Amino acid sequence: MQKSLAMTVILLWIGVLCGYGQADSMATRTIVTDEIQEKYVVSEMDSITTNHVIDQITLQQFVESIPEINASCPIPLFDIFILDSLAFSNPQVGYHVSVNSKDYMQSKEDGALMILLSRTSHFFKIIRRCHLGLTYFVSFKDTAGGTEVVYTPEEISDIFSQKVSKERVLKYFRDVLKEVNKSFPATIDRYMRIDSMTINKGYLLYHYTVFEDKNYNIKMLKKNSAALKANTINVMLEDNSSLYLNITGCSIMNYGLIFRFVSSTNKRKHVDIVFTPEEIDEIEEHRLQWGE
Repeated sequence: MQKSLAMTVILLWIGVLCGYGQADSMATRTIVTDEIQEKYVVSEMDSITTNHVIDQITLQQFVESIPEINASCPIPLFDIFILDSLAFSNPQVGYHVSVNSKDYMQSKEDGALMILLSRTSHFFKIIRRCHLGLTYFVSFKDTAGGTEVVYTPEEISDIFSQKVSKERVLKYFRDVLKEVNKSFPATIDRYMRIDSMTINKGYLLYHYTVFEDKNYNIKMLKKNSAALKANTINVMLEDNSSLYLNITGCSIMNYGLIFRFVSSTNKRKHVDIVFTPEEIDEIEEHRLQWGE
């Protein structure tokens, strides 16, 4: 959950809006709230089929896929880890990863937290469904040596059942946001700047400044807020999306998400794209059901 997370989401939104043409025609495509809640994915229905196929993978198929996965390594994961390689010695999956900071893996509890926050990804769901354990082999950037942390199949099941405290998850979010905000404000393009990410009254809040003109402005964003929300849900449902950790974390803490866009010339002009705690729970439940 670093600067690229916020930029990925907003660049996706900008691309969607540019596809509508000029401001006068912005309202030609309307996606109603019921449609969003019912279907979740509104523009990438094929991805649902793909995800269902992946979620039916067997243990044998998973083990047979490891050489192919290793051929694709290193693979960035969740803007936090680099997957260097996988190994398998029944029932343990060896998970060799690199991280930039020891802050992400100082104890077994830290590893449990990362497994919990990643529980809706295909990889971790396969681990649980096949009743496998996980052994983290962690190397740290610019540091000699590393660490090994072992989780049995039973411990993996316990972690998936949320055997990590809400307070521990909240502390993680606060620590990460403190670090992320050191790089803000940051200009995204001529229309947009991200200013900060904060926690406010039970919501994870993204703050953006919009540099308005006749083709891109707060009025246009308000008119297309339903479409923006729908496309954000698409991002939330993508496996290994940067938003995965945020959604799971917010669900555990019973938090919502707000993307707030404020005019650069009039701070009273703004639009919020809001996901209530109940909506976050729905999305998280939907992701957890894939492959169950």
